[in-house]
Amino acid sequence: MKRNSTFGRWQLIAIQSLALLFLVMNLHAGTPHLIGGKITYPNGTYPSSSLTFSAYILGRPADILTQSSANCAYYPASGNYQVQCGNFANAWSVGEVFHIDINDGAGGTVSSEITLTSAGSQQLNISITPTAPSAPVIGTITQPTCVTATGSVDLSSLPSIGTWTLTKYPGGSTSTGTGTTTTVSGLSTGTHYFTVTSAAGGVSGNSDNVVIDAQPVIPSQPSAITGNNNPCQGVTGLIYSVTNVAGVTYTWSVPADWSITAGQGNNSITAPEGAASGNITVTPSNACGSGTAQTLAVTVNALPGQPSAITGNSNPCQGVTGLSYSVPNVARLTYNSSEHEG
Repeated sequence: MKRNSTFGRWQLIAIQSLALLFLVMNLHAGTPHLIGGKITYPNGTYPSSSLTFSAYILGRPADILTQSSANCAYYPASGNYQVQCGNFANAWSVGEVFHIDINDGAGGTVSSEITLTSAGSQQLNISITPTAPSAPVIGTITQPTCVTATGSVDLSSLPSIGTWTLTKYPGGSTSTGTGTTTTVSGLSTGTHYFTVTSAAGGVSGNSDNVVIDAQPVIPSQPSAITGNNNPCQGVTGLIYSVTNVAGVTYTWSVPADWSITAGQGNNSITAPEGAASGNITVTPSNACGSGTAQTLAVTVNALPGQPSAITGNSNPCQGVTGLSYSVPNVARLTYNSSEHEG
């Protein structure tokens, strides 16, 4: 009998111990229990007020608390958040797993978990990886002018939230700004491209290339004029030209009684010549002004005048040979004659 009594006491003690353990494990069930900490990007900045979260106890995903629930919040100025587990519709218990899903409102998401303890609160700091923003979109490109040595480009599709950092390559120089568009000026001659880093630290891909031309200048003197510089009077279809340079307008002038029938403004003209000798001149120009003219001196070979009277027997006898006829000779002229015998 004594043995049975001892056994009964030990059995009672075991039951009481189990009950006490159960009571301790569930001491905080349904009572306030705060989960909180910081939500940060890898660069140490915080998500904006667009951030949302939903929290629940694993196994009860329909019982959700959000940043709008009572005693739950996210503070974008400091990156702090809090969730009051006591506000779940169902009581929580020590040992259960708290789960939270976070969306930063800019495409970045993260989930995190912590096992609930009997402490009044627990800290759960969370790092969220930002999404990469779109690459900057190239808009209007303004090329250098005669008075401005550098170019510029309009960019769009920049991050709409926070302060972004624009990086220009080659060189890697940076600038910051806000809003979805900007204009980058001071671009030197060559090829450039850009990336943008969001306020959260996400880095875009490369933009398309921006090609900046060399600054235009007053054109150089044209090459030597090619063409006949000693034409015969009355010849048509004479062509005079210089080497063409893109973007240059060529203004031609010819001797007084010549005319230009085609090509004025271009690097080649067609000019039927007149009787006057003189200079053929071409002047190059562009938006920056006129350059030094090129000149070709031309000497026209005038048509010969009528020869003087022919000397010789004007009434020869039939059959006479060795008759001689002539006119005074003029240098550089060729004389053609025709004869009639009878």
